[in-house]
Amino acid sequence: MKKLTKPVAVETEAGRMPMDDKIPEAEPEPALTARSARAPLTDLASQPAKFEEALKIAKLENNALDIFAASSRAIYCSGAIERSLARLKDAQFYLTAPAAKSVQLVADFTDWEKFPLDMMPSGDGVWFTAVPLPAGKFLYRFIVDGKWCDDPRPVPRVPNPFGTTDAVIHVV
Repeated sequence: MKKLTKPVAVETEAGRMPMDDKIPEAEPEPALTARSARAPLTDLASQPAKFEEALKIAKLENNALDIFAASSRAIYCSGAIERSLARLKDAQFYLTAPAAKSVQLVADFTDWEKFPLDMMPSGDGVWFTAVPLPAGKFLYRFIVDGKWCDDPRPVPRVPNPFGTTDAVIHVV
């Protein structure tokens, strides 16, 4: 139970004025221990549905940050810093992989596998993401269940130093 303190006075232009309300005194925070720090995870581990929901939310929040970071890298690398953010266009990436458990977009604007973007599955086996990019030419590939793969669509390609090719997207 919280203790009540004595009435509090406030300063006004007319002088000090007592307040009739009593403000509850704050209780001290309990000391954080290794056990108490793990408690929320333990709670989630014992409730799989809540755990899955927490993972889904965290993944969406992190992916939004990753997309923002990818856009920022693309803007910086293309020399478009002085250009308005309004000039960014949503570049859309699709891959049909109905049996895949995960699909990631890797590109020059994600620093390749350093900052891959998780793609979102649709109900029909198509994975999708949209990334705001400035005008320019960008190279990309996909990682499907941990394996690098090409965009199977007939898109422009350029050779890469690994003996394969990277797909090219032109943002206008």
